[in-house]
This record gives sequence, structure tokens and C-alpha cells, in this order.
Amino acid sequence: MDTKLNYRIWGEGDKTLVFSHGVLGYWRNFYSISQILKKNYTCLLYDQRGHGQSFHKEPYTVKNLAQDLKELLKFLELKPVILLGHSLGGWVCSYLAYKEPELVEKLIVVDSSPWPKDSAGKEIKKILSYLPESFPNRKKAREFFNQAIKEGLFSKQLSYFLMSSLDRESKNTVRFLFDKKGLLNLLPAVRQLDYPSMIEKLKIPILFLRGENSSHFLKEDLEETLRLNPLIKGLEIKNSGHWLHAEQPKDFLKAIEEFLIS
Repeated sequence: MDTKLNYRIWGEGDKTLVFSHGVLGYWRNFYSISQILKKNYTCLLYDQRGHGQSFHKEPYTVKNLAQDLKELLKFLELKPVILLGHSLGGWVCSYLAYKEPELVEKLIVVDSSPWPKDSAGKEIKKILSYLPESFPNRKKAREFFNQAIKEGLFSKQLSYFLMSSLDRESKNTVRFLFDKKGLLNLLPAVRQLDYPSMIEKLKIPILFLRGENSSHFLKEDLEETLRLNPLIKGLEIKNSGHWLHAEQPKDFLKAIEEFLIS
């Protein structure tokens, strides 16, 4: 058996912690966090379908992405594992925990609401529509993002995040590591699943984290989420938005570690 997913694995802990990134991201989004956690856990980071160095092939749906992860865990002979998913990764991990409960020991959902926002999908679509297919070099890419920041189109945090997903395709071309056109079809598919019903049925410890300033996972969403299942713990990371693990890594790491040992 082989795997079509690009992945990295390190650490020698008895328990395995799996990191699942969000839309437009890739495995390196959790590199720094995993380098700390690998002292006590085996850390698995991977590129979801349509992202990074993994295969780019439609259809892109939460079910397909969860199946991809299931097959990767089978390939690596890992179970049960602790799943940590950010944004899109949160929905993928929630679905996998629901469909394959024997594979999952604990679930951590990072700024991923059980009620996906149409506005968040429109925001991602706007970003994808604005981005060019490629740049001639990284200098031109930096100029593009600097101008976008000046015009208020992208925040500095978002610009750095997108810049990290650039890779050199040839001597004269720099492209994004995600399937720009294909992922547009993923956005409406995300909202077709009933995540609250799935989460209600889970029988494992669950942690939901939100960024204090996030528009993707509102405060009232977190409060409602806590009522879905008595096994859920919830926490808000102060002074952070949607990418809270990048904006407040120390507080994010503290929340993760306290949950893991509880």
C-alpha cells in the first residue's frame, strides 16, 4: 500500500498527535508547534488533498479529505490518535472522529465552527479570486502582497500565511502550493454536512478553541457548541483571530498541553 499524501512524522511519544491544516495551508503551518510537542508525542503533519505536495484531484469534499486521512493512518498503522484540525481541518477531523470512532482518542478543533459561515466561504473565495496563478519570482510576489496590505485587501498575517504557500515551479515561475481553481468547489461542499449532530454523538474528550477576534467562529458559536456534548471543553485565545496558533503560539500551546494531559 502507498499513500498519495505528503507527510512528515517525528517524535517518539506513545501517543500520536495528528495536525490537519486549513484551506490554503499545508503541513508546515504546524511545524513550530510540533517541534515542541514532539518531546512527548509522535507528531504527524500532512498536506491535505489539493494542498502542498499532496495530490491535486477533485472532488474536494470533507468526506473525501477525511477518507484520505483515514487511509494515511492505516498506511502508517496508527490508531488511536489525537486529531487536531484548524478551520477546514477541524471539519475533516470532526467527520473522521464521527465516522471512525475507533481511530480517534481525542479531538481538538481550532477556530472551526460547527455552523460554517457563508461569509467565511465568501472571504476565501474573494482571496482565491484576487490571487494570480503565479509570479515570475519571489520579489514580484512580495511586491504584490505589500501592495495588497497597503490597499487593505490583506492583513499582514494573511499575507505572510499566503507567502509561505509559494513554491518555485520552474526557474522563472513561482506558484502557490494549493489548487487555486479546484478549491473553489470545496467551499460550498463544506456547508453540506451536519456537524452539530456529529459532535453530539462523539464519546471522546473534545476541545474547541477560538480566536477572540475571529469572524469564522463567533463567541456565541462557542457557547452553543459547549451545549452540544458534556465532553466538550471550550477556550478563547485572547488577542488572536482565525490563525490563533500563529498569532498567539504560547497561549495556543498551553491550551493544547493542558487538554492533552487532562
